[in-house]
Amino acid sequence: MIKSAAGAASYLIEQATRRADLTGWYDGIIDGAGLAKGDPRLQFRRAMFNMTRRHAGQPLRRRDTREHVALYLKAFNAWHTGEPIAQLRFTSRDPMPRIAKAR
Repeated sequence: MIKSAAGAASYLIEQATRRADLTGWYDGIIDGAGLAKGDPRLQFRRAMFNMTRRHAGQPLRRRDTREHVALYLKAFNAWHTGEPIAQLRFTSRDPMPRIAKAR
């Protein structure tokens, strides 16, 4: 993930959820151990790793800071609200997601 996008996104969620314990979120996206299928943290990790891998016959995808922040926020919102997600996507036409407040 782009470092500035990671910093900006983590700052945004920390400010929006000041009283929430986000240890599980950070442990999941950093470590990835024990995450079940459909877990938003796992989907986020997969999306970030897929952006950096070169697939046979395809050039590397252009890294876009806005897209990284939006994917981070979408994954966080799903994790924070307890909703499993099958696929994590963001297109340039999508609005920037708002941060979920309550679990």
